[in-house]
This record gives sequence, structure tokens and C-alpha cells, in this order.
Amino acid sequence: MDHLLNYTEMLITNQKKLEQEQFRIIAENSRDLIKIIDIEGYIDYASPSHKYILGLDPRGFLGRAVSDSIYPDDLSKFKNAIGEVLDKKESVVVELRKQHRQGHWIWLEASCSPVINVDGEVQSIVLVTRDFSERKEYEKKLEFMAYHDFLTGLYNRRKLIQKFKISIEQATEKNQKLAFLMMDLNKFKWINDNLGHDAGDIVLQEFSKRLMGCKREGDILGRLGGDEFALIMNGLRDESEVFEIIDRISTSLKEPCVLKNNQYHVSTSIGVSFFPEHGHSPSQLLKCSDIALYKAKSVATNNYYFYQ
Repeated sequence: MDHLLNYTEMLITNQKKLEQEQFRIIAENSRDLIKIIDIEGYIDYASPSHKYILGLDPRGFLGRAVSDSIYPDDLSKFKNAIGEVLDKKESVVVELRKQHRQGHWIWLEASCSPVINVDGEVQSIVLVTRDFSERKEYEKKLEFMAYHDFLTGLYNRRKLIQKFKISIEQATEKNQKLAFLMMDLNKFKWINDNLGHDAGDIVLQEFSKRLMGCKREGDILGRLGGDEFALIMNGLRDESEVFEIIDRISTSLKEPCVLKNNQYHVSTSIGVSFFPEHGHSPSQLLKCSDIALYKAKSVATNNYYFYQ
């Protein structure tokens, strides 16, 4: 019987050695970052790929807390993921950023898997982490395209309305006023018809740059579509601030645009509505500003009008 037990123990030992050797071969040849950490979060093993991905010697990680080089904003969700692994004894995937030796941050996707001992307890955690910076960058580009105007880079109508809702909520909480300015370019159709759409695009881009230079910090600027632009003025103290912005915009447009080697002066008409006087929703204030803009254009070009 003793001989049988010794033989069984030898088989188990050999099996463990085989498994350890297989893990070593996989870890040392993997392009993913592989770490083994104890239940306190200290690193017992770091794969050679750390040199390739992070530019760091893997031996320098041994004995360090795994959280040391994680981006501060990602630290809490990583700790929550580790806590979930220890609690539920199941694998958890978490996205985080780690710092490269050269100082920049790399987006990583970490799969955190528990290693269970014979008593059914978690004895360590294996982290298999993959660099997905390119995918993250692509996602950021897609998000930018979804919420920004492709020609000017300003917020598009969809994002502007979202921001407008938030501005109204914050103004309501703080008992503040805000102003909504709707603008369009005078005689823009003439530019498109006579100089071509390429010239029209240049005018739209130039106008957006000048508007960016006029707005206050905290104000929100966007393109509603065509030659229509909008400015949300947050935290408004009184109407004099609106007059200041209108004056800045008017002054910025005194410098002509160069189109096909000729100089052209561009002007804008502006319609203004106020929260809470003229409405409590983006659609109400948008409508009021649109009416005011129509009134401004009917009186004279390069004019502004406050909704009444």
C-alpha cells in the first residue's frame, strides 16, 4: 500500500512539474503580459514580454504591488476586479492603462483568473494582459466622428443637444441663467453658387475658428448643420456678457477671408434666447433662437435679435 501511495505521489509531482514547465514555455514565448500575483496583490512572476510591451525588465516587478504602475483613474476598477476574483472565484476582464518606460500610457485588457488550491481557496491570481492601444485609438476616432462635425471639428447637432440638456440641468440646480445663440452666415449661398463648394467649406472652417476664439471658457460651441452654428453660454450673470460675445464675433469677422486669391468679407446674423425666460428644454430654446435669427435677418444683415 505504501508503495502504491508513493507511486501516486510521484505521478502527481511529475504532473505538476509538467504543468509548470508547460506554463513556463507558454509564458516565456507569449506576446501578452503574464503575471502571477498573490492574494495580497504582490507580484510573484512577470513574463519576459514586459520588456517588449512596457520596455521594462520583468525581474524589476518581482515583489512589487501589481497596482504600482496602473493609471490612477483606472486603479479603483482594477481593485474591484481583483476583489471580484477573490470573492466569486471566477475570471474577470478589466481595461486599464499602464505606463511605458518612456513615460506614455498604454491601454491594456487584463484577464484576471484565480488559481484554486486543494482546499478550494484562491491561492494566487494569473493576469494575462493584452495591448489594445490601437483598438482603443480606433474606438476614440469612431466616437469623435459620431459626435463631431467632420468639416469643422466642432460638436455636431446630436452632441450639442446632449450638452445643452446637461447645461440646463446644471443651470437649474445652481439657479443660473444661460443664453443660446444661433448664427448663420449671410449670403453663404452666393459663395457656394459663385465660388464653389470648396470655397464654401473654407468659409465654414474659418468661421468656426473665429468663433472658437470668441467664446468664453466653459461655453459650448457646435455646428447645427449647413451654415448654422450655435453657442451655449453657461453661467450667465447678465445680458451684457452676451453683448460682449456678439461684439467679439463681429470684430473677428472684420478680417476678410481669402478665396481663390480674392478677399471676401463674411458676416453673420444672430438670434438669442435665454434660459429660463424662454424655455426649459433644448427644443424650446432652439425654436426661440431660430425665430429671433429670422427676425434679425429680416431687419438687416450682420444683425442680432433677442427673442421676445
